Amino acid sequence: MLKSEKKKCIVCSSDIFGRSDKRFCSDNCRAVFHQSENKSVSALVKKTNKVLLKNYKILSRFNPDGKKIINRDRLENEGYSFEFMTQIITTKKGNQYTFCYDQGFMQLEDGKLILVKREPKSDKQI
Repeated sequence: MLKSEKKKCIVCSSDIFGRSDKRFCSDNCRAVFHQSENKSVSALVKKTNKVLLKNYKILSRFNPDGKKIINRDRLENEGYSFEFMTQIITTKKGNQYTFCYDQGFMQLEDGKLILVKREPKSDKQI
């Protein structure tokens, strides 16, 4: 029987003991590897989530009662990013609503927006 060469950790090159399919010598090396693998994705997700949260807070502040008409400029002046949203819904009548989670708006004429708030779906529908 031939003895196989000892496996080395793919992070720190230490000898690996235990199962034959192990790739890391410790939980720390495993965590370091996965953090470095996901770093660029994590940065993008964090940046996107930060913008979405800001958009959500702006819409919530302007629309505390669930329905309101405002000028688009007011959102822009607060720093709202119209490129970031969570969903676009087109109604049967052809109206298009842009949502950031449960807060949304529909473009009206003359640069006005109607702000709306959607009721959350029950757990069974999610």
